[in-house]
Amino acid sequence: MWGTDMTTAFTTEDGQAAVFFAVDHCSMECVGIHAAKRGTRFEALEPLRQGIKEYFGAFAPLAA
Repeated sequence: MWGTDMTTAFTTEDGQAAVFFAVDHCSMECVGIHAAKRGTRFEALEPLRQGIKEYFGAFAPLAA
């Protein structure tokens, strides 16, 4: 089971940024991380896309 969360960070160039990450609850391994200027629901899915592509080979219907 994977979980996702978000935190914020401040950069001197762009100001506040959203940092999203996905973690495997069993191994506590980070399966994806993504930073974005705006923290939209679409940006929040990027760490999951990264994890699915890494662990299942592709981000496509019926891949995972």
